[in-house]
Amino acid sequence: MTQAEIWIPARLGSTRLSEKLLRRAGGRPLLSYTIERAKEAAALLGREPRRAVRVVTDSDAIAAVAAEASVPTLRVPERCRSGTDRLALAWRRLPQEERPGTVINLQGDEPLMPPRIIAGLARLMASRAEVAMGTVMRPGVREPGAVSVVVDRQDRALYFSRHPLPGRHPSRPSVEPAQARPAWGTHVGLYGYRGHLLERWLDWEQGQLEATEGLEQLRALEYGMTLAVLRADAVVDPDDRPWFSIDTEQDLRRFEARLEGGAVVGS
Repeated sequence: MTQAEIWIPARLGSTRLSEKLLRRAGGRPLLSYTIERAKEAAALLGREPRRAVRVVTDSDAIAAVAAEASVPTLRVPERCRSGTDRLALAWRRLPQEERPGTVINLQGDEPLMPPRIIAGLARLMASRAEVAMGTVMRPGVREPGAVSVVVDRQDRALYFSRHPLPGRHPSRPSVEPAQARPAWGTHVGLYGYRGHLLERWLDWEQGQLEATEGLEQLRALEYGMTLAVLRADAVVDPDDRPWFSIDTEQDLRRFEARLEGGAVVGS
């Protein structure tokens, strides 16, 4: 098994913010900042960025941004249902000897993702051989409109939902952590996959839970895979400036304001 690589799925089309990865902020394409975060994470893992980071895309324009940043690209068709489908297809197209044993999926619209979280997820995957997939949560946090996750005592995911988790008994006015390590939190859309999961992913039909919630990670749970969850507060200070994905014009303006303030992200 080779070392983990950080792959950035980066399709040109987007629904809410047209061609957002090519939108410019601070004089640079948005995607270039995400690539920068991936390179910083690779350095934390002791890896040469040019050997540990790839962009997976359907677009010549996106590939040009990657080339400018000196990272290789993997080409896939435009029509992929999800980022995981896109990475699974790219992984299959690689020669056997080039396939990494673990892939970290850093979404292209996450230019503020802390490198320590990216590297932390890679280390978690390396330390737990039984894990087929990994992701991240902000423990004990409930955010309106965000995806929730609940975990067992070994921080293995039990379920993800677009509804707040856990629910509460009618007699209780609110949901509060019962202990120092709350068993629930807000999901962070960063993923890690074993090669054997990517090999099988496209052969698995979409299940009822994935189709109902619209959450691709539920496919792994429906097929009995072990999905470990990294607690974000274990690797970054929970009081650090929050990071966010770029989905709307307002998000882009917030990101530009962050740039003007001289701080994009802490490592």
